[in-house]
Amino acid sequence: MRARAKLLVVACLILCVRPVQGADLTKIERTVAKGPQYQGKPKYCLLVFGPEAKFRVWLILDGTVLYVDRNGNGDLTEPDKRVAARYKRDDQRFGFRPGQLAAPDGTMKYNLSLLRMNADGCDMEIECKPGYARAGFDGPGKLRFADRAKDAPIIHFFGPLTLTRFEPQAGSVSQCLKPQPLVRGEPSDLAFSLGTPGLGSGTFAKYPHDPELSASVEIRFANGKTHTAVLKPDG
Repeated sequence: MRARAKLLVVACLILCVRPVQGADLTKIERTVAKGPQYQGKPKYCLLVFGPEAKFRVWLILDGTVLYVDRNGNGDLTEPDKRVAARYKRDDQRFGFRPGQLAAPDGTMKYNLSLLRMNADGCDMEIECKPGYARAGFDGPGKLRFADRAKDAPIIHFFGPLTLTRFEPQAGSVSQCLKPQPLVRGEPSDLAFSLGTPGLGSGTFAKYPHDPELSASVEIRFANGKTHTAVLKPDG
């Protein structure tokens, strides 16, 4: 989503959206109930789903092997939870197609269709009817698995929606929309992402634009005047 405004004297930029109401991610206990015998030093990432983040899926990377807690029961020793790399370009660039995730009661079903690991970060895509979400493309900072479970980044998929200033990371198709300084008398592109914030760098879960939703940005000038611009989707 983008808005263009000519800024004369800017004191601050305020994004006016409703506060996000949902689970407090800082209170989620980040411990793995039962892990496999690792061949190297494991790295951790936690996915949580739904407004209350009740369905939780651990991703544990052991070299080029990924363990996926598909049913959220915390036991990563089960045979269907080990996923080999789908492709490997070198020791630092490889990817997975982990597949189906489902809560034990069948109320939540998702498809982790893609997880790509790079030397400086990673990104992923989750599919769920009727849409999808992505993480790792939108900052601030790059998404990286943590060396310890208790420090794992938390990505909150399909939680409460909000807007955040767009900060594209490596691999984004919209590098031209990186935040730039606001200059008096010069036009500026203001780009925002729609989605759900997570916990840690690169954890914003970004969704495609919904044509039924509308949004606007309010720009407040140093002289007290304000200007409201409608955000226009660009894909």
